[in-house]
Amino acid sequence: MNRIRYVEIENFKTFSSKLHIDLEHPAVLIGPNNAGKTSVIQALSLWSRGVKSWYEKKGAPRKKEKRERLSAGLNRLNILDVPVSETRFFWNGTRVRKGNTYIEMVITVGIERDGITKDCRLIFTYRDTEVIYCKPCPVTVQDDDLLHFAAEMQFHLLYPMSGIMSGINADTEETPLSDGRINVFLGQGQTAQVLRNICYKVVEQDNDKGTKDWDEITKLIKRIFLIDLKAPIFNETRGSLKMGYKQAGVESELDISLAGRGLQQILLILAYLYWHKSSILLVDEPDAHLEILRQKQVYEILKHVAAKNNCQVIIATHSEVILDDAIDTNLTMLLHGEAVNLAKQQDMKNALRSFGIEHYYKARVHPRILYIEGSTDIEILRALAEKLGHRAVDVLNRELNCYYTRNIESEDSLENRLDRVGGAFCNFKSHFFTIKKFVPSLKGVGLFDSDGRSHLDEQQDDLAVAYWRKYELENYFISPDVLCDFARTKFSPDKRLLEFSHSRLFKEIVDRCLLEDVFSHDEQQLAEFHKASIGLKRTLLRSIKMSEFAQKVFQRFSQEMNQPILLNKGDFYQLIQFVDSSEISEEIKEKLDLLSDYLELPVL
Repeated sequence: MNRIRYVEIENFKTFSSKLHIDLEHPAVLIGPNNAGKTSVIQALSLWSRGVKSWYEKKGAPRKKEKRERLSAGLNRLNILDVPVSETRFFWNGTRVRKGNTYIEMVITVGIERDGITKDCRLIFTYRDTEVIYCKPCPVTVQDDDLLHFAAEMQFHLLYPMSGIMSGINADTEETPLSDGRINVFLGQGQTAQVLRNICYKVVEQDNDKGTKDWDEITKLIKRIFLIDLKAPIFNETRGSLKMGYKQAGVESELDISLAGRGLQQILLILAYLYWHKSSILLVDEPDAHLEILRQKQVYEILKHVAAKNNCQVIIATHSEVILDDAIDTNLTMLLHGEAVNLAKQQDMKNALRSFGIEHYYKARVHPRILYIEGSTDIEILRALAEKLGHRAVDVLNRELNCYYTRNIESEDSLENRLDRVGGAFCNFKSHFFTIKKFVPSLKGVGLFDSDGRSHLDEQQDDLAVAYWRKYELENYFISPDVLCDFARTKFSPDKRLLEFSHSRLFKEIVDRCLLEDVFSHDEQQLAEFHKASIGLKRTLLRSIKMSEFAQKVFQRFSQEMNQPILLNKGDFYQLIQFVDSSEISEEIKEKLDLLSDYLELPVL
């Protein structure tokens, strides 16, 4: 199979200096938003449009009148896959001149033919807001066979499903369109407006060539979504296309506009693949609108159907789900103007196999890690920082890499050994330093409950480990008084939720739980507790796991009132609003300082 092996891009959109990207089949481009993934596939589409236009106008056999001087003009309106309002938007930073000299935008594609790969380099220059010039470089222009072959190659770019209007205003039909008009809609990102047309192209192709591609599509859709997809029908009276599906338990046929966005997305990809056989398909975010399972399925579908139809697929995505699947073929990470072919990083693949390559990817995007014991901890820390007006709010609100793990590296129980065999990382230090080997700028903090045991904090240059001196994080804000204050706001008359007696019942349940869990049913001690200062109360409750205490109170109240639980554990951070800022422990501020010191990114 002839294919493209790499692309080099210079001065196009996101990319200023020359960037080299290897491309296999399938090639997956991964990276955060605005990293340039879509720009790469747009550059390939622009290159294809440029080489076709130049060869059509200038490349036919003719006198060798210095063809390297001949440029072909490209109108922006005819560059369907890369729509811009002005041609200067093709250039990096929209800069088209340096002084009086035009800046050349250069796109090079490595084309493999019969086992030999050659550069096909095109140079683009600015003419005006509507037109750009395109020509091969002096070396490429001498290779007629290469240019002819490049001009014959078919590139097709598919953007994500844009969404078909459903409900009372749903458009249940489409006007049949020519290939060119369909491509206009696709280039504008209006994929939903031509879904029926693309499906109809597959049916027409079957009728013309005697193939059964539509049957293959319906089989795959039925296997994934358990529906019977009907072929699009042309209504001659109305001059329109209609398309529907049958679903179990529903008597009438449903219009395709009523299907879920995920089904529409996969149908769009399948139909597009079968419509454009023996071509190079550039697919932008094929996993859009899909849950995790479907994201993996669509990747497998792309590989299978593309191979069957002699296509090369290049995918741009920010889905982390398909990383481990793509790492063995061709996975390129785009970040900060750099391209890293992760598939060629064998040491990294071996080192991160037990954790997943996405951990490296996340660390490259944001080289800071926080190890905590559960998702509730991050909500609590954020609420405490907001309450105190602490600078750690910015750290905790960013796209921080949080990993939930227990600090049990010293324990050698059967349960922990089984966890390790299953790939879970209990040893957070091993996880951190494995990633840091490949991301030198990585810094992290491990913040764990003491669970009533004595621990020593550790601070290295890049990793700090700290423990709460009280039993757990919840002990710093959950108290009987805070629980009762929360209940009073819930039961206040203006809320009209419950009567005052219910607030009193809640307090009685709090006292009952204190008697059982703290004072061994000694009512005298409970009475003394209520008279004690806030500081003494904290000391008495220091060794109690207050999250379990609060859960018990809310569960008991729910049972006695026969009503839903007022507050689940995952929402305990809401109790922080009932704590006075002056009563928050200095230790909280110390820990927030630690988070800021280690997890803040340097200002560039």
